[in-house]
Amino acid sequence: MKFTIDTEAMLKGLTNLAKVIPAHPVLPVLSNFLFTLRGEELTLAAMDGEMRLKTILKVESPEGEGSAAVPAKIFMDLLKTLPSKGFTIEFDENGLLCTWETGRSTLPVFQAGDFPEFRGPDPESRKRFTMHGGDISTAIGKTVFAVSKNEIGKTVFAVSKNENQPVLCGLFFDIRPDGSAIVATDTHKLVVQNVNTPYAEEGEFILSSRAAKVLKEIVSRDDALAVEYDGRCAFFRTRTYELSSVTVAGKYPR
Repeated sequence: MKFTIDTEAMLKGLTNLAKVIPAHPVLPVLSNFLFTLRGEELTLAAMDGEMRLKTILKVESPEGEGSAAVPAKIFMDLLKTLPSKGFTIEFDENGLLCTWETGRSTLPVFQAGDFPEFRGPDPESRKRFTMHGGDISTAIGKTVFAVSKNEIGKTVFAVSKNENQPVLCGLFFDIRPDGSAIVATDTHKLVVQNVNTPYAEEGEFILSSRAAKVLKEIVSRDDALAVEYDGRCAFFRTRTYELSSVTVAGKYPR
């Protein structure tokens, strides 16, 4: 497969996806971006085992279709050096060939089939609602600090001070048609932020603080955010990104 794409568009899309890639992945393939070309649409995705973020970019002069896993750090380092006019990517049995006006570079690629499947909310049991992008961005910003953090090296993990309550490691979404709430607590402080979710079915889920921070980064304040969830995972769709995350299991204290 082969295509030409704008450098700035690719860099913008992958910069957000890179935030999902774990520093120490449980599977080597999770240190890669997944590229999938279908017609003039290039789907880019990143996963960490419990969260998946993807976006779709338009390409020019597409040839062929297919998927490949591209080393994230190496490709990002290359991308930052390319001219803004755009560049061409070609995949073959030897890897990825990237060419631009004044140069070329080759990168290794891996089998797309090595990426684990990520199943979204069950269509039979999922619940849906929408909210304003500005509301969710503000709500996350005002609540996520209340989740405790433990710094280990350069990686920050959300942890509960009460080891018997892992649910405190996330943000609690209490969804109601007459007004929902996003809640965070570490047992010492409690923060509640109300949000408007008209016509929503009553329900609840707990989103990890890491996924919440990624969501805050990708949602525009002018977006209409579509949300789906079941008892296992939550799905968020903006104009340019789709975020799926396994939810935190357990009952949030009331």
